[in-house]
Amino acid sequence: MKILFLNEHNGNEVENPSATLVQIYDHTSIGAIRFLEQSQPGVGHMGGSWKSIMEDGDIDHNVLKHGKKSDFTEKDYDFEYTLISGNY
Repeated sequence: MKILFLNEHNGNEVENPSATLVQIYDHTSIGAIRFLEQSQPGVGHMGGSWKSIMEDGDIDHNVLKHGKKSDFTEKDYDFEYTLISGNY
């Protein structure tokens, strides 16, 4: 499954957030990814991290591309995931 992780950087880049396209090689569900992100220490203040999600869940993955959301089209990924932006 290919996931496009979007990071709005505390709401400062809502229009065209930073994006990382990640290929996941196991059958990790989006619900499990959401749980792993919500379990990150300080996520409400600092925001979520796709890298920490992968490490905490021991998820086999490969980074395909970094960029801005506008660099990708819907055919490039299976699921779009917006990370917790922080500052709550």
